[in-house]
Amino acid sequence: MTVSNISRTSVSISSSLTENIKFTIEFISRVLTSFVIKKRTRPNNETRIALQGKDVGAKRLQVLYGHEDEITCVAIMTELDLAVSGSKDGTLNIYTVREGIYLHTLRPGTDDIKTQISYLVLSEQGHIIAATKSASGISNQAKHFTCVYSVNGKHLWTEPNSSAVTSMIANKDYVISGNTRGQIIISELHRLRQVKTLSLSSPARHLTLTSRNTHLLASLQSGKLMVVGVALPIDLK
Repeated sequence: MTVSNISRTSVSISSSLTENIKFTIEFISRVLTSFVIKKRTRPNNETRIALQGKDVGAKRLQVLYGHEDEITCVAIMTELDLAVSGSKDGTLNIYTVREGIYLHTLRPGTDDIKTQISYLVLSEQGHIIAATKSASGISNQAKHFTCVYSVNGKHLWTEPNSSAVTSMIANKDYVISGNTRGQIIISELHRLRQVKTLSLSSPARHLTLTSRNTHLLASLQSGKLMVVGVALPIDLK
């Protein structure tokens, strides 16, 4: 992959926009230990949710259980009938979307080190990419890692991170992530080899690529929207 000719432009936006660029899930209780999959239905349906300031009719499909602590992140790939949830209990639970069937649990890290799942994305091929945080040693200092699993749950690679991941997207054979140091890092998916690093003025809260992968949009913690021009291959759709 060639990543070159990086340019960037910052646009001031309201902080409310950065807060709204999030994946919304329903909180079942004060500590979330299950999540709900919904689908849109006609506006006259009795159950309604708010999406970007508008009421959208919704019907509950499944309520998925299995974690022993708060859920921190979820990812859904309807094309593969796959739903994955990450938790502070250090596990990744995998389910089917249509039937809500529990498939299996992945446990990044080791049994003697407390691990939390902090961020989670799915690739188009069903790869599970999870950012984790663990504490070990006398100082109990947090260590950060990114783990990659196949669609069948086989562990492919674990790579240490210099700081906590704040945002992440997967695009075919690559992973793009932001961290608390204000960096955006482009890495190969299977081995997480870093291809390019870009330093920003503030950590990225959310990342997205334009349709032809010519620009990367990053909403920053500072309330700005950064537009980054990157020469990603056009066939990465």
